[in-house]
Amino acid sequence: MKTYSIEDFIPERQPRRIYESFTFNENKSVAPHVLEVNLNDLRFALKGDIVWAFEKGERMDGTFKPGKYHHWLPLIQSGEPIEAPYLSFNRGRVSIVDGRHRLYAFIDMGYTHCNGFCRNKDGWTSEDDMISNAYLANE
Repeated sequence: MKTYSIEDFIPERQPRRIYESFTFNENKSVAPHVLEVNLNDLRFALKGDIVWAFEKGERMDGTFKPGKYHHWLPLIQSGEPIEAPYLSFNRGRVSIVDGRHRLYAFIDMGYTHCNGFCRNKDGWTSEDDMISNAYLANE
């Protein structure tokens, strides 16, 4: 009879790779909250969103703009500071306000996490409230 350890049942975790060179421009329509986004969790949080395509094969002409995507690739590869994506939380759902092609580039380049601005539509009063209600909280 084989003896198992708890480690036998825990899948290996992918090493964290976070893009850290972001600018956060002042924008009055966006709550002043920054959230570290787990890009794998984002995949599940956006399930059913008609403009989101996690896999390259899902990116169609109507929702994917190659020019935008290819604009961000060299900037990210060089480590340039780029504007953080904007996310919105409303009624327990997340959506992307701005930055979908940046997020695609992070995913395709093997990043596991990135920072993002979070817009507050659910009436949260604190960052702790926002994080506890978000589907994208850190692991």
